[in-house]
Amino acid sequence: MAGRGGDERMSRSFLGEGAVRLELTLALTGKTAAAFGAIGFASLSPFVRDEFSLSGFGVGGIMGLVFVGAIIATVPGGRLTDRVSAGRMLGATLLLQAAALGLVAGAPSVAVFYLAIALNGFAMGAGDPATNVLVSANVPRRRRGLVMGIKQTGFAVGGLLGGLVLPSVAEAAGWRVAVVVPIATCAAVGLLGYWAGGVGAASPQKVATEPIRAASLLGMGSYGFFMAGVQLSVVGLMAIYLIDQHALSATTAGLAIAVTLAGGMIGRIVWGVISDRLVQSRFATLQLAAVGAGAALAVLSVVGAQPVLWPVLFVLGFCALGWNTVYVTVAAESVPATSVGRATGAVLFFSYAGALLVPPLLGMLVDGTDSWAMTWLVAAAVVGAGLVAFTVASRRLAAHA
Repeated sequence: MAGRGGDERMSRSFLGEGAVRLELTLALTGKTAAAFGAIGFASLSPFVRDEFSLSGFGVGGIMGLVFVGAIIATVPGGRLTDRVSAGRMLGATLLLQAAALGLVAGAPSVAVFYLAIALNGFAMGAGDPATNVLVSANVPRRRRGLVMGIKQTGFAVGGLLGGLVLPSVAEAAGWRVAVVVPIATCAAVGLLGYWAGGVGAASPQKVATEPIRAASLLGMGSYGFFMAGVQLSVVGLMAIYLIDQHALSATTAGLAIAVTLAGGMIGRIVWGVISDRLVQSRFATLQLAAVGAGAALAVLSVVGAQPVLWPVLFVLGFCALGWNTVYVTVAAESVPATSVGRATGAVLFFSYAGALLVPPLLGMLVDGTDSWAMTWLVAAAVVGAGLVAFTVASRRLAAHA
């Protein structure tokens, strides 16, 4: 059984608590540093737009290319992680990300800038499975959801750090100088990872040839595609919605988004705890998160009074942004221990694809219908589609857990 294989790897934790803590710290800081360098860069987009005279489409393409690079890298990155030291894999990808950011900072033209941005996303996607392996190998199943949740908050923390730190540096010294901060961060954590080494390489003979059966992968992938698509849509469209539909100021809209993101960060930990202790199956936890997200989107389509809006946004963030923890944990526990990198890389491919494709489609729906109510109802239906596909596949997945 794949679950037993994951717990068997826990025997290595008895080799020393210090090594285990180092590897778990590396997983969290690695996730945070990668997000700081990739997602946090979005806060510098106004400065880049002014220097290169980018259109709105060109500005949107910055994050789009990050996810294109991640989509290309996540599957091969997962495969390679299962064959080398996870710590060194993470370290190498962070060093590659630092190099890509160096190319961004020195880009003489917009073409070179975009190429470097795509390479930045490639490095982030390639390193993501290694963080999952570091957690899966060091934490017993009964606590894995919680620890994976803490690790997954690194994505949001990295993005928030970008918003808090980089614009002020850019205003004082220019955006190219500001990029030095994530360069130094990625390089420092990358060197730590390469030095620490982390989980040892699996022998090629022990690597499973089919991490997840095709039908099960399709179900997991559908859930990740639709939920991640709605997740990024909520983050990307919320400010416009709040300003246009509720006449909030830009500052108040920013505070509302912060409430939504706070719900997501709390949700990533709480859903992990729920899946560890309060339900019999992690599959049920994912189903509950999807139901909550769909319900919150449906309520958002009709909500009027602002006092009602705030708790709805928190619940929306809690469910629509907090599910990732359990999603990655299910993938890790559905395969032999030697294939965790491949499995999590495969399902992350679908998540990144949804994050790239769904938000523009919902944005086009807003433009075409001029109806936010219709847009949020369609988003709820998208969540429902992912839930149905996952529910059908969950029985197959349970056989491997």
